[in-house]
Amino acid sequence: MDLKNDIMMYLELSKDTTQQHLGEFWQAMLVICQDAIEFARGDSQNNMPASVNEDIKNILRGKTLKQLQILQDSIVHKLASGESIDVEYWEALLKALLIYKARVCCFLD
Repeated sequence: MDLKNDIMMYLELSKDTTQQHLGEFWQAMLVICQDAIEFARGDSQNNMPASVNEDIKNILRGKTLKQLQILQDSIVHKLASGESIDVEYWEALLKALLIYKARVCCFLD
């Protein structure tokens, strides 16, 4: 929790700077930190089978930040469309994408 508080402090401090990328970096670090906290608590597991989780990783692996943003927009649109879809799958993909996107932003993947 101390790390999360430190990240939030840096995020707040970065608002007072003209360097927008610092705020984006600390926001991404906050996403990564929260994911690590959830993982440590055992809260980050979704109800998807391991094979589906592996498929999700394969979908995201190797994508650029721009490609991830396009995919995110597509998923958000699909979820909002009202069409008959497996909402649990698409929400799990979106959550994983946001974490993966943060990791790419911070050069951790």
